[in-house]
Amino acid sequence: MELLPKRPSTYVFGGMIALSLYLKYLENKSNKESSSNISDSSNSNTLERIKKDYYKLPTNLKIHIINDVDQCDRLLLKLYEDVIRNIEQLDFEEQQEKELEKLMNGSQEDDESSSSSSTIKIISPEQCKVDMKHLEQHQIDKKKEKREKMLERVLGLDAEWGNSKSMAEASLRESNGIKTNDKVALIQIAFKDEVFLIQCLRLKAIPKSLQLLMADHRILKVGVSIAQDATTIIKHLGIEVKGCVDLVPLGNMTGFDGCGLAALAKSTMGVTIDKSHHIRCGHWESEQLTPDQIHYAACDAWIGREIFNVMYDKHVDTHKTEITPTEFVSPFITSTFKIKNKNGGGGAKSGSSADSPINAKKKSSFATLIPDGRVLYDNCLMFAQDGETLLCNISKKKVEWYLSRNLATKFCDDPIKIKLTFTPKGNGHAEDKYYLSNKTNNCCVCGSGKQLMRHSIVPHSYRQYLPVRVKSHSSHDVVLLCCDCHLHVNRRIHLMRMMIANEYGIEYDTGADSMEIDMQILKLTKQAAVLMHAMYPTSSKKSVQLPANKFEEFKKNVCQHLNKEELTLEDLTNLANQNPRNKRPDYIPHEKRVMDTVISKGDQEIEKFIVKWRQHFVQVTSPKHLNEHWDINKKSFQN
Repeated sequence: MELLPKRPSTYVFGGMIALSLYLKYLENKSNKESSSNISDSSNSNTLERIKKDYYKLPTNLKIHIINDVDQCDRLLLKLYEDVIRNIEQLDFEEQQEKELEKLMNGSQEDDESSSSSSTIKIISPEQCKVDMKHLEQHQIDKKKEKREKMLERVLGLDAEWGNSKSMAEASLRESNGIKTNDKVALIQIAFKDEVFLIQCLRLKAIPKSLQLLMADHRILKVGVSIAQDATTIIKHLGIEVKGCVDLVPLGNMTGFDGCGLAALAKSTMGVTIDKSHHIRCGHWESEQLTPDQIHYAACDAWIGREIFNVMYDKHVDTHKTEITPTEFVSPFITSTFKIKNKNGGGGAKSGSSADSPINAKKKSSFATLIPDGRVLYDNCLMFAQDGETLLCNISKKKVEWYLSRNLATKFCDDPIKIKLTFTPKGNGHAEDKYYLSNKTNNCCVCGSGKQLMRHSIVPHSYRQYLPVRVKSHSSHDVVLLCCDCHLHVNRRIHLMRMMIANEYGIEYDTGADSMEIDMQILKLTKQAAVLMHAMYPTSSKKSVQLPANKFEEFKKNVCQHLNKEELTLEDLTNLANQNPRNKRPDYIPHEKRVMDTVISKGDQEIEKFIVKWRQHFVQVTSPKHLNEHWDINKKSFQN
């Protein structure tokens, strides 16, 4: 039996060689594939092992992916109401405990006096030990339960930005009423047992529940670099975000190092979280998020809340005091912090922006302008013509003003008292306890008596546009702050300005567009500077080697502008220092546009506007030394 048809011997020989080579090729290919499979399997196992090393969220944690307004309101509104109900219940219980403690202290003497006549029950030492043990355990359980309830007001907050610049995405954003330069693609909100991933670009409107949750300062929002997230959310989505706390400075206070979420998770919980670049910088604007993206996003928000819990527990256990989470973070609420590297490592600590070298320099130069130990309240008393009706509390300077014009006479030196020599049109603040009370020369926030300055609760940039009848003889919203507290408040005003702009539908601007540059003047100032160094060289700067044609050109231009034939050093210096920036004649400041809108809506809107700034001041500073008669709801219009 012939296996091959008859062929010439040379052909058969060549065919056998080709077949041999082909079989060898197949063998090599098989070996390579086998080797590749082994390598791929090894790499896969390695990746799987690495993934297993990353922290995994609890299996009982519910993760909600929200891309619909109704869905968001249905889920978040109930949760928000439950949290607020819990906060109010805790506040009520705390008030009851204080009242009960007062009653117990008041009745202690009665109990002691009647104890001699009452029947005393003798308890054995063994029974006493058992009862004390149960009592201690009961108290521990009760404290733990109360602490868990208090932590329900804390949520983890994070945001992810979109990475796509496609026309489809831009069209989608515009159709949803969101600016195309908006970058917020996902907002992550984490509570104890639930995480909400809100796909902002898929929403047709801003959910009411989200606005309520973010704007309520009683609910603390914690995270790393949370001020950046809050600022962007306010700017692009128009949602007020209050009660934000950065975890990095909080970690420094409680002894946990780390300038990022991963470092803090490692130092507080001893876990490693996945911060892979391909996930972190992925397409968060995508309609369908991958499982890795979902886990990453949920973990960022939820782990932030857990980190806060660890810090809070450590602080409470260390100091043996039961304080609320709000009291714990009061120095850090809505703070903006910058990272300061230590030895170039990743475990750097962070401090507030006021602690950076640049801001420290600004602070020191600012502080030197404020004399120490200033007396800003003289507490001099001014009475009506009858010498009995107290009209107001004034300064020594004002006393001298009245006396020098024979409008009043002094009838007491300590304290200084004057009475008017005429009958005024009205009684001024005669019935207002705030204006009649003595004011202390202390910071109303921290109580310091050093480097005091007056601070307008409604910023002057807005206050200047208020009606005269609101501003005239009104100092209710002008308080004393020390230098540190003044800087602390000013760092937080920009967020409030953005909220105000959004509420009244006024485009927010920082004033950067208020100036225009005169290019001709700019050109001449530069030419004058060059000529000054060329014609009048100093020892500190060498003479400028300017080509003859350029020298003549510059000199001609400057002479024509100054209408002179020869140039002196003074001429060149003045021109070189001239500011080419001028205020645009058509520019209307953001504050004026806001106040025009407020005033156009009537007196009630003006009152509402002023109260908003008072609320902001109290929420940001938690002042401990405000005058007892200062009122957040005080009417601003004089009768």
